[in-house]
Amino acid sequence: MKLKVLALAVAASVAFPMAAQAEFKISGDVGVGYDTSTEELGPMGSNFTLAGSQEIGGITYFGNADIDLSTGGASADDLRVGMKGGFGSVTIGDTDNACDLFDPGPAGDYFTGGMTGSCVGDDNYNITYQNTMGPVSFGVSHNPGDDELSAIGAKFSMGGFGINLGYETGDGVALANTKIRNSAATVAAAGEDDDRLSYGITGSFSGVSLNVEGNNQDMVGVNAAYTMGATTVWLSHAIDDGNGGDGTGAGVIYTHGNMDYILEHNDPADKTVAALRYRF
Repeated sequence: MKLKVLALAVAASVAFPMAAQAEFKISGDVGVGYDTSTEELGPMGSNFTLAGSQEIGGITYFGNADIDLSTGGASADDLRVGMKGGFGSVTIGDTDNACDLFDPGPAGDYFTGGMTGSCVGDDNYNITYQNTMGPVSFGVSHNPGDDELSAIGAKFSMGGFGINLGYETGDGVALANTKIRNSAATVAAAGEDDDRLSYGITGSFSGVSLNVEGNNQDMVGVNAAYTMGATTVWLSHAIDDGNGGDGTGAGVIYTHGNMDYILEHNDPADKTVAALRYRF
């Protein structure tokens, strides 16, 4: 009997080699908190992530879908598919463009929105290629939608430090730049400054992480975070760029098991959030 079971197991492994290498994972978080700007207690950032992958002949195929939850119901987000291997990776769908791939972003905020100022960050329906060669990672992307946004980006990493550069062009960049100029009540010719050049510098040491990011629209964000044990404290500041974009954000996150205790404040939005978030 044992020999028959062994024989069936061997036969199954030979007949279905691909299935044995397929993986599927469910993860996500459930958050509930109080927002002083709305004076309401409600859901925050709650979502489920469904991710699957399968390796066939040296190529790994993958897919991802997020289900975002709110009091109004559920909606799909981050729908993307792709493949990766020795050639790098190709991702199609709701994913970062090549500039935003390497953008350091805010320090560690979850719900209030930290201070930033670099890439437009259009992450809807891009075709993005990414690869890494030694200390350099790079990517190129295109959004074939109405905004026709194309981007390239690269990052050089060594030790705890990194330098990234990004370039974006297209109607999506022009629209974003126009909004920036209008917020400062300035006048510019249509089509001017249609391109955006972004940069970032990151560093980490002894539990401290720092980054400075900016772009050719004079937007600059400075972020810092310090982690000691289960506690992380972060501070985020946007330098006044003449476009009404200056302000400060701060927060503290204490983690106990899979539970996060979160307190954050965004000064420009006059918003403070106190929340619990359980990750799984």
